[in-house]
Amino acid sequence: MMVFISNPYDRLEKSLDHIFEYFQGLIDPAKGFFLKPNIVFPVRPNSGEITPPKLVKAVVAAIRKRYPGNSILLGEGTAAGTVPEENFRESGYREMVSRIGVPLLDLDGAERIDTSWKYGTLSIPTVVYENNYINLPILKLSAAAVISGAMKNQKGLLTPSMKKHFHRLGLHDPIAELTRVIRPHLTILDGSNFFRRNLLVAGGNVCDIDRVAASLLQIEEPEYLRLASRMGLRSTVLDISGYTEIMSKGKPHTHPVYKKFMKIRLWSNPRACTMCRMAFFSLKKIPLREIGNLTRAYSKMLRYAVQGADFVFGSEPMYDQRAPNVICIGECTKELAREKGYQHIPGCPPTDEEFTRNLP
Repeated sequence: MMVFISNPYDRLEKSLDHIFEYFQGLIDPAKGFFLKPNIVFPVRPNSGEITPPKLVKAVVAAIRKRYPGNSILLGEGTAAGTVPEENFRESGYREMVSRIGVPLLDLDGAERIDTSWKYGTLSIPTVVYENNYINLPILKLSAAAVISGAMKNQKGLLTPSMKKHFHRLGLHDPIAELTRVIRPHLTILDGSNFFRRNLLVAGGNVCDIDRVAASLLQIEEPEYLRLASRMGLRSTVLDISGYTEIMSKGKPHTHPVYKKFMKIRLWSNPRACTMCRMAFFSLKKIPLREIGNLTRAYSKMLRYAVQGADFVFGSEPMYDQRAPNVICIGECTKELAREKGYQHIPGCPPTDEEFTRNLP
């Protein structure tokens, strides 16, 4: 199957025209469109953590130009522990959709249909099946999954409880199995975190997209991609078209095993879900009326930033203690904290109050 790499020196509109021209055979012109960007965190539009609203707006314009009159929906499920409307507002998506007149769905509350898969039953939003499903991920490095790209972006379709369950299953195998169940009509991956802003990688097979992404970054292929290959889910022969010269210009990257702020390390792994990692956003959400709690929490974090602290997550924590303090986050690390005598912050995930009250 073909993968198309857009010329990053072209205008975004021109790149998208080329993509929809190349892959018009994958689209059913009698159906509407469901667009699934990555909007999992309440962060600014160009943070690099979410699909930029500018790209999605341009995709909508390209669809309207080529398929006038077809309905268009946007939708996203939240990273567990976040609030959908806050994500939409802070990311600029709520304002963007109000300007272009496209509905923005909170998939956590969407109508769903059950389908069987390796681990039982998956509940998938009906809009995925009723429309041309366009997958719009942004390429990121991931401590839990090596890269977050086309395959992992589909995890946003799941219910909050199933997202948590994916991590308990080890993340990689369920991501590969999810690809058996749901296959987008078209994926357009944003590579602006690593290349020029308008570099897009597009195709009809999410496995092929991630294969090209890993090659561009000169990084090891994620385990879920290797599993998908053994399942026969990616193309045997890969035809790469478009701006192919970028394939020889990529710089080697290594996926992080932790995120670092001064001497604070946040260790992650496939069994550590976003819910507990998001607990650190609690410091931003403490109401001003609780200024005393806010001051104490920031004072503690500043102390750890200077002295050093290893924060660990997940049911099978992976970490290398490099600091005098080890702090375990969430119920999955309760046993580790008990065995090693580490500090522990309870909750699944910890609430704002639990995090600030129990932060040692």
